Amino acid sequence: MVEEIGGDTASRAGATILGAAIDSGSGGVLIAIGNPREIREAPKQSEFATAEIVRSSADTLKIGVEIATQTETKWFGSKTQEIGVENVAQINGRRDFWTVVEQVPKVESDLTGNTLNCNHPVVMGLILDSLRHWVVEYHVDGFRFDLASVLCRGTDGAPLNAPPLVKSIAKDAILSRCKIIAEPWDCGGLYLVGSFPNWDRWAEWNGKFRDDMRRFIKGDCGMKGSFATRVAGSADLYKANKRTPYHSVNFVIAHDGFTLYDLVSYNLKHNDANGEGGNDGNNDNFSWNCGCEGETDNNSIKALRSRQIKNFHLALVVSQLEARRSNHFRFFKEAIKFRRTRRVFSRDTFLGKNDVTWHEDNWDNHESKFLAFTLHDSSGEDIYLAFNAHDFFVKVSIPPPPAKRRWFRVVDTNMESPDDFVTEGVPGIGSTYNVAPYSSILLEAKI
Repeated sequence: MVEEIGGDTASRAGATILGAAIDSGSGGVLIAIGNPREIREAPKQSEFATAEIVRSSADTLKIGVEIATQTETKWFGSKTQEIGVENVAQINGRRDFWTVVEQVPKVESDLTGNTLNCNHPVVMGLILDSLRHWVVEYHVDGFRFDLASVLCRGTDGAPLNAPPLVKSIAKDAILSRCKIIAEPWDCGGLYLVGSFPNWDRWAEWNGKFRDDMRRFIKGDCGMKGSFATRVAGSADLYKANKRTPYHSVNFVIAHDGFTLYDLVSYNLKHNDANGEGGNDGNNDNFSWNCGCEGETDNNSIKALRSRQIKNFHLALVVSQLEARRSNHFRFFKEAIKFRRTRRVFSRDTFLGKNDVTWHEDNWDNHESKFLAFTLHDSSGEDIYLAFNAHDFFVKVSIPPPPAKRRWFRVVDTNMESPDDFVTEGVPGIGSTYNVAPYSSILLEAKI
């Protein structure tokens, strides 16, 4: 499955993407859209003139595209039951176009029925032509490939070390200039985070970043080192060949699974209304309800949930690499603006020993859930950060600022809006700071 980064429709351009279907007769892709001309012209309009996929702002052109790695059909002997894809009779007649094992009716790598053999020359040509069409005709900036490990399987479903389709996309004269992002796993268990075949071009959704962030912020033991590794750019996964921190797409929540509000409100899934009996979705959400399952009128729990949401925001924004409440929207907006205007967050290499100071001499303490560190800038505009996942206050010693500078408090997620994020900073920071339970702070060195 190939889907646009972001997953929304291009409603701002006046069109709605409804879906896509394989047309085996023409060798192309049928896209059901509200108005193709508006989609094609949208990136040329002034509001999209500088739009770029994978940008943390509202000016990104978002087009939903689903194509080619599977169709909603199932084999029933010689008869194919069509569930939603138009005109697939001819392609269904070619079993070599599908990933099929004779002893097993289908290899469920994507949970949709049949999985296309994406590395078959005909299927590969179909996919490449379709992707180029979206770039050339619709001016999209890139693609995020859902369950992309499906692209790394052979006809029998076995993993390939150098899958032809993945390599062709990376080497293609048109597609190689786009943003190419893999969701590096599939429903068949092929988990390739950090090892997706990439030719130094493919970026990856960093699922380990998501899981380690969730576990540290909610207070799991033994996660401090992993949290530090993820904040520092996941060099353990991506520091190889010519890969950079930008090859890791960091995220905490996505279009599937728990929302950010769910992440701090529920320990378990409650998918009771959809008829699936709670069997749908992932059970390993690493969530914490902060003391009450679901909605509550307890103001202490609600305040804790609010802090946790802001902690996730801050951890994501400072990592190298529609809001439920207006205060959280404001906080995240300010955090994004702050990141964009501080060079210390814009490195294109992994952190070296002169780039960061870890204020930590207790890495082996399994019970420790506090981490503080300073990101250094050549001009002296250092950033100090501390994350406290304990259920008690931690009084931390603040290191001296660079020469001729003072520390200003920019963020304290324990405070109410608008004091939780003050872009210009609040002076008067002493030699120690009391970091509240389940809270984080950011200090900036300024003249």
